[in-house]
Amino acid sequence: MVYLRETVLIIWKVKYLVLGDKMKPSIVFFIIFLVLLLASTASAATLKVPTQYKTIQTAVNAAHDGDTIQVSKGVYKEAVLIENKNINVYGMIKGGKLKDYPSVRGFELRSNSEGIINGFSVLKNGVDIHDNYNGKVTVRNNYFSKCGISIAGPSYTGHIIQNNKLSGGTISLFDTMNDQVLGNIITKSKIGITLGDGVNAKVAKNTLSYNKIGIRRVQESGQLVKNVMKNNKVDIKNVNM
Repeated sequence: MVYLRETVLIIWKVKYLVLGDKMKPSIVFFIIFLVLLLASTASAATLKVPTQYKTIQTAVNAAHDGDTIQVSKGVYKEAVLIENKNINVYGMIKGGKLKDYPSVRGFELRSNSEGIINGFSVLKNGVDIHDNYNGKVTVRNNYFSKCGISIAGPSYTGHIIQNNKLSGGTISLFDTMNDQVLGNIITKSKIGITLGDGVNAKVAKNTLSYNKIGIRRVQESGQLVKNVMKNNKVDIKNVNM
């Protein structure tokens, strides 16, 4: 806010020194908008792991809102905590084989955190999003082995869980609204997707195979659209509380 005030004052001073009253206010405010847009773009940084920061966590701690963390291939024995930050964390951006994905134990996001978790092999703790009242997180294009993705509210902003592959893990949603679970592949799990009471998530075009239960719903929660079920013991189990 201080920078905004200083920018406005400088532009108005230049206006009167150069053009007096000839410049229209609409033009002045357009210039202010461009200056602020360029400033916000210039301030976003890309932090590289491990060339600049040895660990993902140290990069997260150093990052500011709007920054991107780029993680190279490797094994990172970390459970990364992201708290009250708006940052994107990328491993493999798209495509590639599993062996090329940086591996990590997991991510925990809380306290209004926002951003993207993309392109990791997650091996132990999974991705845990909780107490994230106003944050919106996208988790996409990751591999999960014997762990999964958990969202526990209260949360109303609409997280996106998309194009992940889970083996032996579950996508769980509790006390959260407006989420989307799209295009994930889940196999060999006790439960593929769990939807708690009152969850209104859109669950669409996921493939669930060889699970004990494909989708477990409390009180028929969630909107199920064009999900593919293959060789599950139970495809959809509705539970009444």
